Amino acid sequence: MKRVLSPPHLSPRDLDDYLRRGWFRVGQTLITCRALIAQQTLLSTVWTRTDLHQFRFKRSLRRVMHRVEARFDVALGPACIDDEHEALYQRYLGTVRGSRARSLNQFLLDGEPDRGLFQTWEVSVREEGKLVAFSLFDLGDESLQSLLGVYEPRLARYGLGFYTMLKEVQFGVESGRRYFYAGYVLPGEPMMDYKLRTGHIWFLDDRANRWRPWSEYSPLLYVPPVERLRAALDEVLRRLTLLRIPARPLLYPMFELPAHTPSLSMCLDQPYVLECLPERHPVAALLVTWDIDSESYALVHALRAVACAKDQPHEEVGLLVVVEQHSFGHDLDALLQHLQEVAEAPWEG
Repeated sequence: MKRVLSPPHLSPRDLDDYLRRGWFRVGQTLITCRALIAQQTLLSTVWTRTDLHQFRFKRSLRRVMHRVEARFDVALGPACIDDEHEALYQRYLGTVRGSRARSLNQFLLDGEPDRGLFQTWEVSVREEGKLVAFSLFDLGDESLQSLLGVYEPRLARYGLGFYTMLKEVQFGVESGRRYFYAGYVLPGEPMMDYKLRTGHIWFLDDRANRWRPWSEYSPLLYVPPVERLRAALDEVLRRLTLLRIPARPLLYPMFELPAHTPSLSMCLDQPYVLECLPERHPVAALLVTWDIDSESYALVHALRAVACAKDQPHEEVGLLVVVEQHSFGHDLDALLQHLQEVAEAPWEG
């Protein structure tokens, strides 16, 4: 579901290739995913990019840029993260939604040393010499990837976060690059919709493995990953109900842990599953999963566990540790037959 790579070397052309395939930088790694859980809601991640060879600034976007540049001083160049940047980032953290890195150092390095994998630049915005906004972006050979936009909360009315993204786009156009990658949007959650305001947006069709214009983002032309996952498991639940086999949907927020933490590689890596025969085992779970990438069914036996983070020992999280997993591929009938045999077998509570 979520994959993480930590390459020892990464050229600008390598970065172009990863971005083209829907990967993105997090710390000193590259990640890709099809879904995430935000505020107890499962959402599809739809990766986007802008074709800079086709890009033209709309009049409304030019007005945004003129308004900022008439009042503030703007500069572009290699990123220089210092105490002033960190202080602004901390003020910004106090006003924004969502899960964020606790510091810029964590955001860029995530506890690893800087291995020089990325050529990171910044747009900086100053008011009377004081830093009031900045954004960070990485340079590929023919691409830019936008990483982060930070602004002074008291100046939110100027739209400095959106402005710095426009300035990155302008830099990409003027430097002759082809693509601008702003990461994913979350259909159904407006938090990321600002990325669509520039226009000329394309999205990655993960099933066809090709980029399509945003005008083709329609239920008739593209079904996002989470909708495919729900449809597949809804059909399993419907069939189990007909067979009188108790089952219930289960949202599993910890599904990303195996990708980031090798010691937890045996934990479940699926965000949404069906728990079958839930009354039988209080410390175990029998789960039906459907993998978005392979579009295949599996039956998983898992144990329930509790873990605490080292830096937050008083906060417990529930984990599902996979003991056994049996794949059924696309054969739903075989999966249902096996579950019926399990349900009919003698059981001692």
